[in-house]
Amino acid sequence: MMSNRRTRYVPDGAMVHDLAGRRVGRIRDMKAEEREGELVVVEYLLGPAALIQRWGVSLLRLVGLGAAGEPVRIPWDRMDISDPERVTYLGHVEELQGRGH
Repeated sequence: MMSNRRTRYVPDGAMVHDLAGRRVGRIRDMKAEEREGELVVVEYLLGPAALIQRWGVSLLRLVGLGAAGEPVRIPWDRMDISDPERVTYLGHVEELQGRGH
């Protein structure tokens, strides 16, 4: 069975706002899984920690930076990416406290 998720391009670094228009952070990485023979995005990772995590720990040590913390993790079904220029988290930024924010 094929997924009903549509493939959309979301630019790296796209700013995400919540339903109230407040900034949540920039998309810096995505987590994908293979499901029924299809690769699907399951989570968006936001913030500087996501970018550093994507670069890898060795680069972090190379430039002499310490721990970056945890990225903000947002499940795919809590994001509206229908307009890549205005990506929206389908919630409020306060809900993300303690989740890397």
